[in-house]
Amino acid sequence: MRILRILSVLLATLIPMATVAKESYAPLPEKIMQAKTVYVENRTNDAERGDVVFHALSKWKKFAVVNDRSKADLVFVLTMATHQAITTNGTQVSNKIGATTITTGGEVYSYTAGSVTLEIQDAEGTVWVNTKPFSRKGATKDLMTDLHRRIERQEKTDREKHSR
Repeated sequence: MRILRILSVLLATLIPMATVAKESYAPLPEKIMQAKTVYVENRTNDAERGDVVFHALSKWKKFAVVNDRSKADLVFVLTMATHQAITTNGTQVSNKIGATTITTGGEVYSYTAGSVTLEIQDAEGTVWVNTKPFSRKGATKDLMTDLHRRIERQEKTDREKHSR
C-alpha cells in the first residue's frame, strides 16, 4: 500500500515534467512579447501568403495590423524560396541499354518545393526568424501557428511566475 502511494506521488511529479519538456520553446525576445502593432511586408510575390498572415493576426487579436511601416512596433517580413524537385511513384523499373541494366524508381515526377520564412524586425533590425517547409496546411499557416503557440506558452509561463 505504501509502495503504491510512493509510486503515485512519483508519477504525479514526473508526468507534468515530461509534458513541459516535450513542448518547451526557447524564450521569444521581449520586443515581440511587448509589441502592440504590426506591419506585414509580403516579399513572396504571392498575395495569398500575406492574406494568411493578415487573417491569422486578425483572428488572434494579439497585434493590431497597421498600414504604415513607421507606425508599427514590429514588421513581419515574409519571403519564400522555391526549387524544382523530383520524386518517383516507387515502382522499380529496369531498362537494358546494350549490356548495361539501369534500375530506376519508376515514373519520375517534377514538382516545386520550398519554404516560407517569417522575419520579425523592429527599428533596429531582425528580432526573430523562423522558416517552415511547404506543407499540405501551408508553410505560412504553419509559421503563424508556431508563433502563436510560442507566444501563448511564454505568456502562460510569465503568468505562472508572477502568481508565485
